Amino acid sequence: MQSNLRRTFGAELDIAPFREEYHSYIKVEVLKGIVDGFRLKRYPGYNKRDLMVEGSGFLQWLSVFALATDPAIDVLLLDEPDAHLHPSLQDQLLESLTELAPAQEKQVLIATHSSEILRNAEPSRILHISRGRGRYLRDEQQKAGMLVGLGSEYAPRIDGAKRTKRILFVEGRSDVAILMVLAEKLALAWPMSWVEWTTNRTQKERKQIFLALQEEIPDLRALSLRDRDDERAEDVGADLIDPTASESGGFFPRRWRRRYIESYLVWPPAIAKARGVSEEQVNHELAELHGIAVVAGFTRSDPPQALLDVRAKEVFRGTGTTPILGQLDVDPLEVARAIEPDAICEDLKTFLHDLVSLA
Repeated sequence: MQSNLRRTFGAELDIAPFREEYHSYIKVEVLKGIVDGFRLKRYPGYNKRDLMVEGSGFLQWLSVFALATDPAIDVLLLDEPDAHLHPSLQDQLLESLTELAPAQEKQVLIATHSSEILRNAEPSRILHISRGRGRYLRDEQQKAGMLVGLGSEYAPRIDGAKRTKRILFVEGRSDVAILMVLAEKLALAWPMSWVEWTTNRTQKERKQIFLALQEEIPDLRALSLRDRDDERAEDVGADLIDPTASESGGFFPRRWRRRYIESYLVWPPAIAKARGVSEEQVNHELAELHGIAVVAGFTRSDPPQALLDVRAKEVFRGTGTTPILGQLDVDPLEVARAIEPDAICEDLKTFLHDLVSLA
C-alpha cells in the first residue's frame, strides 16, 4: 500500500508506535515528497500532516487499498470507489487493482458509473446490467454503445433515434443552426427525422457508437459531419466524403473542405449587411486584420487555397459573446441570415443535399 501511495500521490504514511496502555488512538501522519526508487524524499521544509485533514479522494483511495491489501480478504466488493476521485486517478485505481488482485489471489468486483474506468477496462471484464438483465461485453463496439448510454443526458437522443432511425453527428449546435438557415434560403425543407448528436469524437469513434446502436436499432442511418481544421484539404473531394472512416452499413462520414462551417460565410456583402456597415469597410477590415481578400470563385468547391485555409473562427465573434481582439462584431449565424442564395457555397449545397436525400 505504501508503494502504491508513493507512485500515485508522492506520499506515504508515518504511523506512530501504538501501545494500548498509554494510547487511545492510532496516530497516522502523511509525508509528501519526490519518489526516488523505493524511497520518498520529503519536500524541503514540509511538515507532516494528520491523515484526517487530507482530501476525500486521498482517503477514498486509502480505504480501498487498505481492504485490497488485507490478507484476510479474498473477495472485495467495491461500490463506486471512484466517487471522489479525479478522472486520471480513476484510471490509475483500475490499473492498480488489476495488478494487485491476481498477485494477492483476490477477486475484486466494482460497481461503477465512471466512464473513465469503463473506457479503460477490457470489454470481457465488464458486466453490463440494464433493465434487470446482465451480460458480459464481447468487444469495443459494445463498450462504445454502453458508454454512450451512461447518464440520463443521452436517453432523449437514443429514444429519438429509435423513433426516426436517423442520427446527425455534428461538432457544435451552432453548425445545425447555420445549416437550417441556409436550407431555408435554398427552399429545402429541413428533415425533422434527424436526431442531433453533438460530439467532438473522431469519425472512427462515431462509427463505433453508430454500430453499437445499430445492433439495437435496425435500419439506423447516421450522417456524420466534422470540421477539417488543420487536416489537408486535398484529402476531401467535392463529395465531402471523409476518408478517415468507411462509408458503409448506413454510416455516412462527411468533412468540410474548408476549415469549418464559418469559413463558408466570409462573404463581404453578407457580413456588411449583418453589421449594418459598408462592404468597403468589411473588405478593409478583412485585409488589415486577417490578411483575407475574397476573390472570384468564393462559392466553388475548389476555391483559391487561401479561402480553403481561412481561419474564420478568428474572424467572427461567437454566439452570445463579445468580440476579442481582431474579431468582427458579428455572429456567423447573423451572416448566414444575411447571405443571398447565389452566394451559398457548393460544399454547403452538397451537404444539404445529402441531409435531405439520406433522411
